[in-house]
Amino acid sequence: MRSPFEIFRRHQKILTVILVGMAMFSFVICGAIQDPRNIPAGLMILALAALMAGVFWVAGLQSGKSNEYSVWGLVAGVLIGVGLTYWGQPGAAVYANTGNISQNELAELRQRRVIANQFVADALLRTNEDNPFIQFQIAQLQFGFQRPGDTSDRDVIAGEMLRREGRRLGIEVPQEAVTEFINAITNRQMTSSLFKEIRQRLQLSEGELVEILRDEILARNVAGYLFGGTILPPETYWEFYRKLNEQVTAELVVVPVDDFVPTSSEPTEEQLQELFQQYRENLPNRTREGRVAEGQPGFFQPRKVQLAYLEAAYHEVESLVGEVTDEEIEEYYEEQYKRVPEGMEGSTVPGGAAPEFPGSGPQLTPPGGATPESEGDAPAETPAESPEAPASESTPEESDTPAEDGDAPADESSPAEESAPAGDEMSAAPASNSDTILDALADAQPVLLQEEEAGDDAEQPAEQPVKEVTPEEKTPVDEAPADADTPAEKPATESDDDAPTSEKPDADADKPADEPATDGAPTTPPPAADPPAPPQGVRPLDAELRLEIRDRILRERTLEKMEELTEEAYAFMANEIGFYVNASEEDPAHISPEEAARKLQEYADEHGLIYTQTPLLTFSELSTSEDYPIGQASDPSNPRSAAVATDVFSTSPQDVYRPRRAVDVRSDSRFSYWKTRDVAAHVPESLEEEGIREQVVEALELQQARPKARERAEALVELASDSEKPFLELMGEQTVDGREGSLFLNPREVGPFSWMRRSTAVSPNSFRPPAPEMTQIPGLNGLGNEFMDTVFNELQTDEVGIASNADQTEFYVVRIASKTPSSEDEREQFRDGFLAESPTSFSEMEQEERREFGTNWLDRLFEKHDVRIAERETPDEQY
Repeated sequence: MRSPFEIFRRHQKILTVILVGMAMFSFVICGAIQDPRNIPAGLMILALAALMAGVFWVAGLQSGKSNEYSVWGLVAGVLIGVGLTYWGQPGAAVYANTGNISQNELAELRQRRVIANQFVADALLRTNEDNPFIQFQIAQLQFGFQRPGDTSDRDVIAGEMLRREGRRLGIEVPQEAVTEFINAITNRQMTSSLFKEIRQRLQLSEGELVEILRDEILARNVAGYLFGGTILPPETYWEFYRKLNEQVTAELVVVPVDDFVPTSSEPTEEQLQELFQQYRENLPNRTREGRVAEGQPGFFQPRKVQLAYLEAAYHEVESLVGEVTDEEIEEYYEEQYKRVPEGMEGSTVPGGAAPEFPGSGPQLTPPGGATPESEGDAPAETPAESPEAPASESTPEESDTPAEDGDAPADESSPAEESAPAGDEMSAAPASNSDTILDALADAQPVLLQEEEAGDDAEQPAEQPVKEVTPEEKTPVDEAPADADTPAEKPATESDDDAPTSEKPDADADKPADEPATDGAPTTPPPAADPPAPPQGVRPLDAELRLEIRDRILRERTLEKMEELTEEAYAFMANEIGFYVNASEEDPAHISPEEAARKLQEYADEHGLIYTQTPLLTFSELSTSEDYPIGQASDPSNPRSAAVATDVFSTSPQDVYRPRRAVDVRSDSRFSYWKTRDVAAHVPESLEEEGIREQVVEALELQQARPKARERAEALVELASDSEKPFLELMGEQTVDGREGSLFLNPREVGPFSWMRRSTAVSPNSFRPPAPEMTQIPGLNGLGNEFMDTVFNELQTDEVGIASNADQTEFYVVRIASKTPSSEDEREQFRDGFLAESPTSFSEMEQEERREFGTNWLDRLFEKHDVRIAERETPDEQY
């Protein structure tokens, strides 16, 4: 065999040309390609064809058929190149009806976005070096659609779809627009030398950098033109008005999907796994991107918390405080009903003691020059000091002997003497000593008027209290003139005669204190067995009032005991458990969560409390749970505090085993509670996670039962359409599943109702009313837009159709009984009402529309181009 060198020497010229050509190809062409994976397909085919032609030419030298061999080598190289290029390359990274995007193209799009954002950052930094807020400005001005500076796959694909939309619409970005963009972000501080310096640092030519910026500006402009409008069309406001004001009355029956769940077969593991993998990344009734999809399963787990609490329940604590005795009831009655505040002894109010008036006002001098010291002291003090006062009040007729001079002050509280016109004595009584509260209030102002207008006339003002005496107090003496000589009773007569003026010596006023003790029957109090009657205007202590007082005392004791138990429980949780359960596991004093739960259960059993540990609950579940009412309780020390559900979800996940207090005003329960677990929102990894398998099984069963339930609903629609019977009567004769012996349907009429309604709840912001909300009809669970659209838009009056609730757990056979507006006149008035409506009345609905529009515009763009992303490196890159 000849040596290869001998072959080379014989064909030295030809082989030298071949080697030089291959070297030039390698250094010039391949050297310009930084990443071998990015070699263009045509270049790859050409290189392989040349290589194979050379190899075959050398192989044909021995036989003298080099040229023939080289042709075959050329063909073989082309075939191999084509095969490697089109059969060996990976599939498209993004599929779209306007053209797929390969992995290399996707990488290039991402790289171009990075370069554009780097240019923006460098330009701002070099032209605004002294601006302390420059980093904030950079974050706001960089390119991105989901957020500024976003370079995720989803965002750069959106940019490419927007550029395709722009080219289709003929939108262009001239070079002048690029220059204006640079001037705008740099406040016209960009110079040619600075631009060249930044461009060189990015290793780009001027044309390449301008082209990259032009593409990003084009995508941003198209997004603004198509999806960034700030003015909603008039049709949208018309729909707002319709949803709030159009009314429908409907007749319907409910077909529950649960009744069609198969009971004979269990779902297989393969079925559960398939459903779980398909919907584990989205919430119920939502797509993975967050769009509404009514009836779609979802197993994405929102944030959940677990609480443990000690509850002082009212009915439990009430049994611990003991019974209320009769002595306590009577003591409470004496204290709260019969006690007269100091300074208001003559004032009464029905049902209780008179209120105390502040004594900070000026002292008013009664008409006639009399002073409280001269004639008012004795009557004011006698009821509080004299034990005989109640007796004379209850039985003034028992006095057989006329009272001596000075008896009037001692018997001031008796009804007969209170109502007797005492002449000058009445005029000298102080304003605070009126017979009733109304008199006391009325005396305050007339005193000033009497001094200014009536002068020294003391008789006229003194008669005013006499005119307002109640019928129970009124006696014959009340009807007599103030200066009458004929009294109604002897005690009153002598009292009136003996106390005509304010000049009477004080010794006479003190005289009755000694005389009643020596006078026997007239002043002797009744036997102890007969309780004194309450003061006039005070409610008697009958059986009904006893029961009320008993309940009041029992409630006060119970609430006081509940507060005491709650405070003690709070201290126990904080001092005996909380510190140690949060300690390091290496700490000898550390308490495990299981041990903490056991200690709380023992404490609850010992102190008459209820210990509860909730399962993991979402915010919505905790806020509305009837089984765990603590979610709606609030901090008793702060009336404006948020509910417990809001409070625990606003704290950090690490904030566990820190005790708090709460009160449920609906049940009066008191709680000492803490958060024991806080699980962040996450995509479940397997069916074995807590609660996941149960959710998937339930979703699969409902999914399998829906076709049967809908089929039954369609049969009922056909039956109602063909029958002459009234809808409600006909449906009342049918069963849920159509079989004899099963439950009958429960037809009903609902409405009139609107699509949306304005909330009647008090808005926390007094300048902004609550936003309208979807109308919910009692007895129908979780209505959504699909139901409302069917009722208001698809069905006309007297038509029968099928609708469902938001999660499609119920189907409804609906007949439209009436709609408003219905006549031409009503529709004309309806249109006039819309034209007269202020656009500001739809501000909340407008904001919600913009929020939905702004959130989902990328989804609509991807839907239009039928974008499907084949591969994702990580979820963060995709979203």
